[in-house]
Amino acid sequence: MENRKPSTAQVLKFAIPSLMGALLFLVPMKVGGKYVLGVSILCDIIQGWMNPIVNQLAILFLSIAVVLPIINMICKPKFIQENKTMRSLFDISPLILAVRIIGLIYVICYLYKIGPEMIWNEATGGEAYYIVTTILTLMVGTSFLISLLTDFGIMDYVGIMVRKLMKPLFTLPGRASLDCIASWVGSSLTGALLTSTQYKDGYYTKRESCVIMTCFSTAAFSFIFVLARVCGLEEFFLPSVLVIYAAVIPCAIILPRVYPLNKAKDEYSTNIGSILLKTYGQDVRNRAKARAAAGSDARMNGCELPVIINSGSGNQGITVSVPVIEYAKELQVGHEKLLRALVISNLTAIHEKTGIGTLSAYCGAVSAGAAAGAGIAYLDNGTYEAVIHTVVNALAVVSGIVCDGAKASCAAKIASSVDAGILGYHMFLNNQEFKSGDGIVMKGIEPTITGIGRIGKDGMRETNEEIIRLMINQ
Repeated sequence: MENRKPSTAQVLKFAIPSLMGALLFLVPMKVGGKYVLGVSILCDIIQGWMNPIVNQLAILFLSIAVVLPIINMICKPKFIQENKTMRSLFDISPLILAVRIIGLIYVICYLYKIGPEMIWNEATGGEAYYIVTTILTLMVGTSFLISLLTDFGIMDYVGIMVRKLMKPLFTLPGRASLDCIASWVGSSLTGALLTSTQYKDGYYTKRESCVIMTCFSTAAFSFIFVLARVCGLEEFFLPSVLVIYAAVIPCAIILPRVYPLNKAKDEYSTNIGSILLKTYGQDVRNRAKARAAAGSDARMNGCELPVIINSGSGNQGITVSVPVIEYAKELQVGHEKLLRALVISNLTAIHEKTGIGTLSAYCGAVSAGAAAGAGIAYLDNGTYEAVIHTVVNALAVVSGIVCDGAKASCAAKIASSVDAGILGYHMFLNNQEFKSGDGIVMKGIEPTITGIGRIGKDGMRETNEEIIRLMINQ
């Protein structure tokens, strides 16, 4: 692979904002006889701009936070339902809406001296309102300034540098380093949302997501700054950070190794392999599907073990290999015959994929599952006729499966495709086959593969675009 050097513009785009962020948040300056951070000075300026209109902003923001969820509950408007960010803000539960309504009522009562004195008295409600508005103005400032550390590459760079430490220190996969840095440097909420999304998408096991949420979403750099400023302790901000992280980091090392986190199950996502074995038993056909699915499940969910690839895909590499190896063990064939079967399955998959191309909405597991069937047919002393009929039969069954990205459901698609490959071989053994004219089946193996290539490359072009649109708007 060619090792491309970054351009000068790319280096500057990384270095300048990252350096500015480091200077603002990490380097104290002496102003008025005491040491303060650059971000504190900028927040003073922003707070000065916002103070004259902070009351109006509080009512405006809370009104929007109340009205739009009500509109969403009644009308389900597209601008909320089809936008992920808008949906996360305004497609909320009745309980959260009730809390927002109470907040709006409280602000109106305080500002216009309505209701009991305990709400609007300066010693009670006034103090609470001061803290809320101070945090509001600070969050506006820090949310923009913290992006200098989070959005221009320095966080990713540090995350990649510490990847190898994640497993021995925190019992987490290397990919978790970015989530952990995001939680500590960015905000706890950002880290928690990122981890929750990664878990729901199947990239972390239950145990890993619990460890990250418990150990890393507790002490955000930006929140420590806001807290120090509200309490009037800005000059002690950096010592506070050092003391807090001196406690948090050892806790993050110890807690994953003690109860209850050490008892959380290291289950990958949907556990398709386990479900297959539990439901359908331990016969070789089911083991072949289950172990291929389990390999994909682990890979899609952060397992960092190496995997063989086929047609540029690790999942396809698993699919053309694991079922064939499982059958070789069951049939007790020699090592050389296993290697020949793997050559057949791998080359068959590559041949199928040649006409489809690199990227397509046609699921690559289908080609790989049919190819695995070809390898299994060869292992079982199948002839050339057995192999080609196996491939055609399998393609006729599952060619409608679409690719919607690498994620947890790939394991189930692999299981279905391997099942179709094995079914295709058993159809041949029972003198059954899909014939020319049965849907997309053509006269012979080569015309059928060519037709599949046309479907994958040309026919699914618009399908691919529509899938991307659906995924972006989630």
